[in-house]
Amino acid sequence: VEAVDNNNNDINSDIGTPDDTVKDLRQRLHDSEVARKAIESLLLDAKIKEENKENRNSEGNNNIENNKMSSSSSKRLEELQNLLVQSKDSFNKLFQENAELQAQLADAKTQLMVPQTPTMLHHQSLLRRIEQMEYRHNNRERELERIVQQVKQRAELDIQLARANFQNVLTQKNAEIKRFQIELDSLMEDVKRIL
Repeated sequence: VEAVDNNNNDINSDIGTPDDTVKDLRQRLHDSEVARKAIESLLLDAKIKEENKENRNSEGNNNIENNKMSSSSSKRLEELQNLLVQSKDSFNKLFQENAELQAQLADAKTQLMVPQTPTMLHHQSLLRRIEQMEYRHNNRERELERIVQQVKQRAELDIQLARANFQNVLTQKNAEIKRFQIELDSLMEDVKRIL
């Protein structure tokens, strides 16, 4: 078991952290992109200068200095074009390397998920049991919430029925009291007439 654990540790140290590798590739990709943009900018400037010089030459200002400058500008333009091609190639290579490393990283993650030692197997079985317990707990919580909701609805309905019954009884008693009051008043009037 220790030999397997040591082997896993050696593999992990050889691979390094995947995040560092990805960060390094991203940085190299970014640097390559910045260099490519700078070269494109220089090429654009050189083309504009070349066009300006050609316009001046077509107007009849053909002197030796312009020829020397245009030949040096064209050499510079060729150098910049070569640099642009090289930066595009390096950009493509870095992009391919990044894709390969991403695939390797995904493979490494899947390999780490496969238990290889008894402790890893035990750990994974414990994780499964915990997940099952959490699932059952969540189901019970939902069931309890549903039951509580039903009890609240039933209690609310019982309260409404009790209020309606109480209101009916109260109305009947008030009507009885009113009849009694009327009878009492009529008896009192009869007693007053007799007296």
